[in-house]
Amino acid sequence: MLDPALERAEALIRVGVGRSGQCVAVKVLKSGAVFSQAGQDETALLRCVSQRSCDCVQLLDEFKVVGVNRVHICLVLELLGPDLRSWQLCCGNPGLPRPWVKQILSQVLRGLDHLHSRCKIIHTDIKPENILLCLQPLYLKVGFPPNILTAFQLSIIS
Repeated sequence: MLDPALERAEALIRVGVGRSGQCVAVKVLKSGAVFSQAGQDETALLRCVSQRSCDCVQLLDEFKVVGVNRVHICLVLELLGPDLRSWQLCCGNPGLPRPWVKQILSQVLRGLDHLHSRCKIIHTDIKPENILLCLQPLYLKVGFPPNILTAFQLSIIS
């Protein structure tokens, strides 16, 4: 069953291309005085991250939509798979295989290093629910872990 908001959605133009050439995720940010600045900050941070790293979620495009009461910032992001927590639950006990954990940690640490050293950003909410997987059939077929792309709660280093 579709979310009621999605039932009203209509694709008018192509605004971005995901890795598969077809699918993207569109994040509609809250509007209002408080949310406006936060939305602008998030957009600026994602621009910085997207220009310099492939280990982090990529901002493909951005646009504004005029709603009933306010203007909303919309971010076009690459479409990612499930979060790490969902995969942990699927694997059950004893958890993810050790080679997968090593690969996941390696990619997360590379992403965090990039955020800190190049973008001057500190991640403030690292948890499995905020680590999104980019599932590629080749990895699943040969038993290797999926590529990791991380969704971030971001803070600027002053």
